[in-house]
Amino acid sequence: MFAGKAEATRMMRYAGHCAAKLDYKYHVASPGKQNYMDILTPAGFLLAVSTVLRGDPRGFWCHFGIKCGSWSQVSQGTSGRSVFTALGNEDQTFVREGNCMAARMSLLLLLVTALKGAWSVEQPSGSFLEYFPNYPPQFGLRLVELHDQVLATQRGTPELPKDLPTAVDTFSMMSFDDLWEDANMVECIRYIRGGTSLRIPENFRPLLPTRL
Repeated sequence: MFAGKAEATRMMRYAGHCAAKLDYKYHVASPGKQNYMDILTPAGFLLAVSTVLRGDPRGFWCHFGIKCGSWSQVSQGTSGRSVFTALGNEDQTFVREGNCMAARMSLLLLLVTALKGAWSVEQPSGSFLEYFPNYPPQFGLRLVELHDQVLATQRGTPELPKDLPTAVDTFSMMSFDDLWEDANMVECIRYIRGGTSLRIPENFRPLLPTRL
């Protein structure tokens, strides 16, 4: 996410790796349409999910940047964020959007982990990176240098239990009490539910809520 000038992606491809890039600036939506490159829209979040699901099962790495405007120390006066009030002043639109973005990124991190992928999150001290015009090529080269090491070690990745339940068993044990309201997941679920190409396996239908 927030690939910017895509220097990291370019360097990864130059080194022979398959790489994808996502950034809200890559698409300007027509009136009445969603920006499918913006993680704050249902289309954008689901595109990010789809991209992660296409990760190589032999090993893949997702690097996440996040728009840090509302998280920086400079904006504390208006964002209301601090060590003790991390959610900030949610009366401010940019704070609510920052919280939603962070929550959706957290879900993507869980998905990468579940798929046994590796991930990294960029959040520089002071969070001034958004004011920098683009990543320098050296940043992309450094990611290329770390690529094999990250996939080989997968530092921090939890070990999977020996006996994994089936997907149907897992869903049958789940509840829908927590709908990740901070990530506005209901709007994403409704969006994909309305897709004409959506196909739900029959054995999963009884496990899904009929209304949200």
